[in-house]
Amino acid sequence: MLLYQAIREYLFSLIAEQPDMKKLPSERELLEQFNSTRITVREALIRLEAEGVIYRQNRKGRVYLSASVTVESRT
Repeated sequence: MLLYQAIREYLFSLIAEQPDMKKLPSERELLEQFNSTRITVREALIRLEAEGVIYRQNRKGRVYLSASVTVESRT
């Protein structure tokens, strides 16, 4: 499993465990936690965004959960 996939899986499980969560850990927190690069963290976030699981709020720099996320949508 590639590192961006591991980060994606971690974030997806975080969402599944805490469905009322309003925002995800910051990119900085994730790259420190996974000892990764910003590019790798962003790839995981881009994948989740493409799947409709998360969305970015413009100019806030925070990633929020989509209201329409269901655990069954996991691929």
